[in-house]
Amino acid sequence: MKKENIFLAATGRSLARAEQDNGGWQITHQLEGVKINTIVRGAHNSQKVYLGTQHHGLMVSSDLGKAGKA
Repeated sequence: MKKENIFLAATGRSLARAEQDNGGWQITHQLEGVKINTIVRGAHNSQKVYLGTQHHGLMVSSDLGKAGKA
């Protein structure tokens, strides 16, 4: 099984997602305009991420924030 190297960060106006790819890092910004206060990875599903937001309540991503929607 391939180990994924993924880093998620709240920027104040989006979810930044950095993924290691061929020795480098690919950085994308998802959920533009959403103020994210908290990021928590799922305890029983490593692909699930819970995002606590300022004005949009709790959002859930099932693919570590890859699809750009929660």
